[in-house]
Amino acid sequence: MTEITVAMDDLVMIFMIGGLVGMWVAFGGAIYFMFDVKGSTHVRHDPGPWDYYVAGVDAGFDHPTVLRVHACRLGSMRSHVVAEYNERGTTSPEFVAHCKVAAEQYGPITFVYDPSAADLGQQLIVAGLDARKANHDVLPGIRCVQASLVYSDDKAPLMTMEPNMKGNLEYTTYKWRDGGVAGVEKPVKIDDDAVDADRYARMYIMEGRSGYVGMSYLGERPTPQRNIESAWADDVEHEVPERVALMDDPMWASSDERW
Repeated sequence: MTEITVAMDDLVMIFMIGGLVGMWVAFGGAIYFMFDVKGSTHVRHDPGPWDYYVAGVDAGFDHPTVLRVHACRLGSMRSHVVAEYNERGTTSPEFVAHCKVAAEQYGPITFVYDPSAADLGQQLIVAGLDARKANHDVLPGIRCVQASLVYSDDKAPLMTMEPNMKGNLEYTTYKWRDGGVAGVEKPVKIDDDAVDADRYARMYIMEGRSGYVGMSYLGERPTPQRNIESAWADDVEHEVPERVALMDDPMWASSDERW
């Protein structure tokens, strides 16, 4: 096993905003304040090529049921949201039918669903789809997405998305309750369906549950047993958080294309 340890400097501004006063005060309590609202850093067209797909599922009836399809590359922690289903009043059978269409269009694909929607998860499985329970830990998941959105002049974000999807707008309005007092941070539960679906998908990808590439996020999850060391060979400028362990696996070959 090869251990890769990288400095956390790029993430300090996310996890330590507020400094000594211990407050999350960036941009009026915005959770994803690093999201590029006007530019093309996060919202842009990317045709791939892609190797596999992870779809985050957030179920609802009074609020929208959302499916966000993340396109991924072998040996990379990057994902690009290529498709979305985002509608109110959707019944479980109707949604499963939409998921089956997505599985025909994008594959191989894994559907990662909110564990509280166990009935829907079972229906996806009965329909022959690869459905897995999401990691529902809210704060680690939010930090995972924040880290996925971080960018600089010499480092692309780990998560991007196609234009003209309703769920993209949630990144501009998702906020901490009462500005987010450190230690008791809770998001406002309004218009959070797409960001929750993306959180489930990103946690699944970053934790390596797909078996392709992953990480032990901030040490809170066990490092996956099958990973790819060569994935990072050509992307040394793309730093990853500490405690990431990557293993050689001749079954998988990483893409030579840069992010």
